[in-house]
Amino acid sequence: QCFGDIDNDTVGNGLDLDSDNDGIYDVIEAGNADLDTNGDGRIDSNDAGFVDANSNGAHDSIESRTPTDTDSDTTIDMFDLDSDNDGCNDVKEAGYTDGDDDGLLGDSPTTQTSLGTVTGTADGYTDPADLNSNGTKDFQEATYDIGCYNRDVGLDISKTYQTIDVNSDGVLGLNDQIVYTVVVTNTGEIGLPLEITDLLTNQDSQTIQNLDLEFVGLSTPTIYNIPKNFITRSSGFNFNTYNNNYWHTLGSDLSLSIDYNGNQRLQPAEALVYFSTDSGATLLESGFSSEGLQILPQQTNNNIQSLKTQTTPGFSNLNSSNYFNHFVRFRNDDDYAEGSNNEKQWFYQEVEGLQPNTQYTVSVFARPNEGADYLGDSRYNNGFQFIFHDGDSNSENWIDNNSSYITNWNNAQKSTRFYFENQQVYRFSHTFTTDSSVSITRVGIAPPYGVAMNGAYFYGFQLEEGISMSPVYTYTYNNTVSATTVTLTVDPRIDSLAPGVGATYQVTLTLTQGIVDNHQVLVNIATATGTFITPGGNSIQATSTSDDPSTAAVDDPTIISLVVTPSVEITKTATQTDVDANGSTSIGDIITYTITISNTGDTPLNNITITDVLSGLDTGTLSLSTSLTHVSSSLGSASDTL
Repeated sequence: QCFGDIDNDTVGNGLDLDSDNDGIYDVIEAGNADLDTNGDGRIDSNDAGFVDANSNGAHDSIESRTPTDTDSDTTIDMFDLDSDNDGCNDVKEAGYTDGDDDGLLGDSPTTQTSLGTVTGTADGYTDPADLNSNGTKDFQEATYDIGCYNRDVGLDISKTYQTIDVNSDGVLGLNDQIVYTVVVTNTGEIGLPLEITDLLTNQDSQTIQNLDLEFVGLSTPTIYNIPKNFITRSSGFNFNTYNNNYWHTLGSDLSLSIDYNGNQRLQPAEALVYFSTDSGATLLESGFSSEGLQILPQQTNNNIQSLKTQTTPGFSNLNSSNYFNHFVRFRNDDDYAEGSNNEKQWFYQEVEGLQPNTQYTVSVFARPNEGADYLGDSRYNNGFQFIFHDGDSNSENWIDNNSSYITNWNNAQKSTRFYFENQQVYRFSHTFTTDSSVSITRVGIAPPYGVAMNGAYFYGFQLEEGISMSPVYTYTYNNTVSATTVTLTVDPRIDSLAPGVGATYQVTLTLTQGIVDNHQVLVNIATATGTFITPGGNSIQATSTSDDPSTAAVDDPTIISLVVTPSVEITKTATQTDVDANGSTSIGDIITYTITISNTGDTPLNNITITDVLSGLDTGTLSLSTSLTHVSSSLGSASDTL
């Protein structure tokens, strides 16, 4: 290979500083960056510490080194465009530009210098990125693929408002309304599930309330790829008996330890489910209201949180027929420990037709048993895992004999363990790769024991081709359903916001007495956060703060001044008491003045003072016999407040 030309740039590999044209010097990819002290891609006499005792032109230390092959695929990194085989090309993980995503630096066609480096590009040939600062370059770290996606996420959010003068008095005041409209746009290249907060504060940054936005719609409906689910009886698990047509334990359960332990005719709220009568179930039997893609509504059980928003109620209640569409509780009734034989028992379904050397993803909805005390407890037997035996794992065929359950277990692939942190509905998944030879595949679940044999509830088991779980569960009964595509408008807080699409939300704020009384200015800020989980399991977030497009400022809050109109009306009446009963007004008679003050505005009046002047027509100011006394108020206000 030293005399070949991997990138066909007419510069042989032995002379080429970048043999695969990915913008990373070969000395770095080979694991010799420590010897290239001046960073020019060559190890020679210009580098500090260069030693060539045998005068062959090479640093003596290199002669005992083997070039790095991170993914052990027999192609060394300096000839490999994806050195760690994580599905993300080295050029992007190094932090360089690859506009056409072909794994080569810059845009094709590329041109090279006489030294084999790509020329005419904006970057490359600098120290490759190590974004998590763990000392391993990202392009050589299979479990860290952030660099392939962090430039592809972005959000923009704007907020406008409209006022409604409910009482038509021309001012914004009590009982009037403000309609806020929020538009969140995905400016990146990856779909993002959203979390949105909408905070209303006053002029002193004091919180008034968190506004509850309602989804209005999308600028473009989302196109969903409906996966083929290779599993039949995927919701209901042919409860309540294993048989030879669907779910099995033959060869995987020594002593009937895997139990059906109850069912609930409920479904996971907020799940995206595709239903077709091709599944072998009717609308009446399944409980679905129509064929096609649908979001299951939140209808029942305030003790279990929902799948996506973690709010209650957590379930749908579609009124399906028995055993057609419901959660089923499974358990291993042996109190097993990690590595024990009791652990190695599971239930499965047989699948034919899977392709060799192909990735398939298994997923299931699951929830803990209500009242179980194992939440947040990661003891081994409180969790469960997926098991995948493709019929020829480790060159060993499946043995249909329960006494061979340990051999079958050892020859199967296993997922990580999954645990329950809260009383909510989860959806777990794991991706497996078939061997080069595949026969009947057995895929299933090794269920938890759970404290006191609580086990766990499962719904919607799915096996689909691909490297990740689809957001859609394809319902099946007796038959599988062919893959297809459909469009649907879904709140991105439940699913995700596609690239280039805008989602609109609204909320109506009614100006209550408390708002009008205590706040002069309303300051409103909405914040949208989108989170993408990379294939390597790393989280990338895009966050945007709402912008008021009516101002020149960027990402500024929406500010509304409240018009507060104080107004007061005062009336005075007099009653006369004829003390001497002489029928006329004379000395000693009493005149009682009654003053009534009414607040005719839309804000409280405080520190009220009243001045009452008595004067004669020709004698000037006179003195009142007594001072003013507070008698009563219509709604119980204090004497100086109205």
